[in-house]
Amino acid sequence: GVLLAGTRPGGAAEKGGMKRGDVLIKLGKHDITSVEDLMFVLGEVKPGQKVKASVMRDGKKVSMDVTFQESKQPR
Repeated sequence: GVLLAGTRPGGAAEKGGMKRGDVLIKLGKHDITSVEDLMFVLGEVKPGQKVKASVMRDGKKVSMDVTFQESKQPR
């Protein structure tokens, strides 16, 4: 998984319920085992797309819905 150092205020991760310290293990149908996996998934999704995400939090698996937003990064 990928440890979340934090979430952007108002961003998709925060709105979906992710918190600092969560370990992201699944995003949509993709298992997240590395930063490379996460970057691949983020490159494939479209703004407005809603997926299930799974994180490990305090030793428990927590699932949530995340809706991707338009990237604020220049491409």
